Amino acid sequence: MTRRRAPLAFAALTVGVTLVLGWQERRLQTRQRQECLAVLRWVDAAKEQLCMDSRLRSGYQPQWRELRTYFQDPGKVVCPEGGTIILGEFHSPAYCSVHGVLGS
Repeated sequence: MTRRRAPLAFAALTVGVTLVLGWQERRLQTRQRQECLAVLRWVDAAKEQLCMDSRLRSGYQPQWRELRTYFQDPGKVVCPEGGTIILGEFHSPAYCSVHGVLGS
């Protein structure tokens, strides 16, 4: 009897481990997406502030060097999954190549 139960216990253990690992992966992806969206909010706020401070028109496309002064630590303005953050024009949202635009 013990030999018959061993494969069943191993299969149950394998399924359990797979479920836990899948859950942890989804949790990590959710956290990384939330962090990236927070970065996009920072970028949009910096763009708006630059627009107000410099009195630039809405069609102007800001550069990263112009926005650096609006971040406490410019090195943290990155997507945690390695996506590229695209600034876009003033009054249009910044977006990430991995996570898209805020609200999507």
